[in-house]
Amino acid sequence: MKILIVGFGTVGKAQKQLAEVLGHGVFVYDPPKFPNITLKRDAQIIFVCVPDSEVENMIKELQRK
Repeated sequence: MKILIVGFGTVGKAQKQLAEVLGHGVFVYDPPKFPNITLKRDAQIIFVCVPDSEVENMIKELQRK
């Protein structure tokens, strides 16, 4: 399964590690940390792992892309 993890802090890193252990393809989207990485649009599951105060902004950003 292709999984997109939005946000690569403590929670995002843990999600990535677990998904990889389970054999899933994992992509990370975190513009502040990786500004040159483009958003993978073919993910089957998206985990939004950002602080509560940023969830709404991140969803709006994802919709624009």
